[in-house]
Amino acid sequence: EWVKGKPPPRPSGLQGRLPPCKAAAPPHPSQARGQLPWPGLFPYLQVYQCREVIAQDRLCQGPSQAPLLLLAIKSHLASGGRRATLRRTWAQPAEVGGFWLQPLFLLGVTSSQKQVKLAVQESHAFGDILMWDFMESHRNLPLKERCFLQWAHGHCQRAAFIFKGDDDVFVNPAALTRFLRRTPNASHFIHGHVHYHPAVKRIGRDAIPFLLFPLAHYPHFALEKGFLVPGAALPALYQASLWLPTFPLSGAYWGFLALAIQLPHRHSGDFRAWEKMNNHLTFYRESLLVHGISMERMEEVWQELRGSPLCPHPHQIRPFVWAHEPQANLPALCTPADVQPV
Repeated sequence: EWVKGKPPPRPSGLQGRLPPCKAAAPPHPSQARGQLPWPGLFPYLQVYQCREVIAQDRLCQGPSQAPLLLLAIKSHLASGGRRATLRRTWAQPAEVGGFWLQPLFLLGVTSSQKQVKLAVQESHAFGDILMWDFMESHRNLPLKERCFLQWAHGHCQRAAFIFKGDDDVFVNPAALTRFLRRTPNASHFIHGHVHYHPAVKRIGRDAIPFLLFPLAHYPHFALEKGFLVPGAALPALYQASLWLPTFPLSGAYWGFLALAIQLPHRHSGDFRAWEKMNNHLTFYRESLLVHGISMERMEEVWQELRGSPLCPHPHQIRPFVWAHEPQANLPALCTPADVQPV
């Protein structure tokens, strides 16, 4: 019943004889993760203290007074090529649709000192990398979520929304900001491709031991390829992360965090995380997110969306800057009347 987000019914024989239930106060952060019923399973996730190798204390103090949409992108230290492609396309600082978009790449470390040094140089060049000293691995991915919440609580409380995603997806910034403007009560939900009560796997890469989690299904969570989190929920999510055990699967971990603070999910089919891809330009223009696109195709799509004959000449505009809603007959990434002149 807990995983379904509602309290279990009381036994009928006890009705009227028990005082009203009171929510138990969460344990003190210094004690919380030591009170686990499974001390031998994934202990590193519980005891790790977030230590930054590359810090970004002033990233959210951007040049714009527009509401901040933080693009928090999980990447791997060895994926410098992907990050370069994203910076040439959708992951770059810009004012789009009334929001200031600020990318941030979330990294762990590897055993390669050369890769670490290259990441430090990359950070000096672009200023958009946040790296901690835990080792990159599939099971350590939830540490990026927990440590990101700690960082955001301390350094990015002005964020209106956070896009959490991976570095292998295409994102349409104009469609994303338009979605936020048009969605009623957008700040009351996590938005994405919602997986409702997904089954727990007992074999394979995502296998979870019965001792760790004996139930058959997880709470709802948005597929981690890309989803939107309201900035107003960050303080509560951070507080929940202090006492909730760090679950070894990122998506399920977000599901537990959202359930702990009673933050509901809202599904949108425009987060195209796991569906058959259509390579037509309209598909990308109307989607918020597309997974399964190659880096080469991503750059082609970006240039095609910006290079529509309806757009003004690229040398006459400041790239990637929109202020208002696109006109109805123009592509979502092409808004001549709203692009600020150079």
